[in-house]
Amino acid sequence: MAKILTKVILPNKGQYTKPLFLFLGKSLRNGLHSDVAVKEIKIPIPGGYIAGKLWGNDQQQPILALHGWQDNCGVWDPLAAMLCDKKPLLAIDLPGHGLSSWQPPGAYQDTWDVVQYIIELKNYFKWDKLSMLGHSLGSVGGLRYAGLYPKNVEFFIAVENLVYEDLDTDFVLKYLPKELEKYQMCQHLHNKDPPEGTMEDLTYKLYTAMNKSVDKQNMHYLTQRAIRPSNRDPTKFCYTRDIRLKCMSMKPSKKEFLERLFSRVSCPLLYIKAANSSYKLSDEHCLRVREILEKNNPNYESHTVEGSHHVHVNNPERLAPIIIDFFRKHKIH
Repeated sequence: MAKILTKVILPNKGQYTKPLFLFLGKSLRNGLHSDVAVKEIKIPIPGGYIAGKLWGNDQQQPILALHGWQDNCGVWDPLAAMLCDKKPLLAIDLPGHGLSSWQPPGAYQDTWDVVQYIIELKNYFKWDKLSMLGHSLGSVGGLRYAGLYPKNVEFFIAVENLVYEDLDTDFVLKYLPKELEKYQMCQHLHNKDPPEGTMEDLTYKLYTAMNKSVDKQNMHYLTQRAIRPSNRDPTKFCYTRDIRLKCMSMKPSKKEFLERLFSRVSCPLLYIKAANSSYKLSDEHCLRVREILEKNNPNYESHTVEGSHHVHVNNPERLAPIIIDFFRKHKIH
């Protein structure tokens, strides 16, 4: 059996080595479920570690859940509680997000980094094949991996994004110089103390920065990993994310390359789009990618549900029946 984990985090108690996931504290309860086991994890990678949560059976290979840009694995809490009795779910904080370590000084953040992290985790756990669930940046990275390594993916569930919209060349030429300057400034702020504030102020700033996509009453799913106490003033708080994420590269790839890449995706693929999202994804390139997937993959299906870009946080009950039916259809146990 492939190894599950070699390191565990205990809240406020340091860390130690253990061969399996460790159950932490109380079981969580959900309206549709009885007690649900949740484990905090820490996975070593070159130069740092990836933190996250395992929902469900720690003796079965889980679905790897990948969050969106500047989110963290807490966004999967509502949906994970509804799915983990069907299939365990390993939700990670991508490096630079949540409780995971940051990339080293001088590193340049890129949207393709997600593919590298997927490769790292597959090799670490010695999985023959992956099962993936992604949202936004996590969906884009997961689909890129599925195109590059079609034989390595058992199934893939994408929420909201499959690909980024095609950026107008004039816009890129105007936007990229400013972003590179901004990124260079962030590099010099990398090791400086982050801005501080009250929990209420930082939560509200995060809420508005996300275009109010997560309902106020659900912001705690993010803030438990996005905001931490200040090291300088115990009455203040600061964000946990790497400031360089604000300048993550989205330099456009050639459409011909991406279309060839996605024509290689062969695993069962479920795409769920939120009807009220600020990301309309209705430009010619996005529609073309969906056509390619539908034409080349007999196991591709798509659904639209009411909700915002973070529908999986606010309305997980709209996604869970679709996903469970997808499991049933493809005999996923």
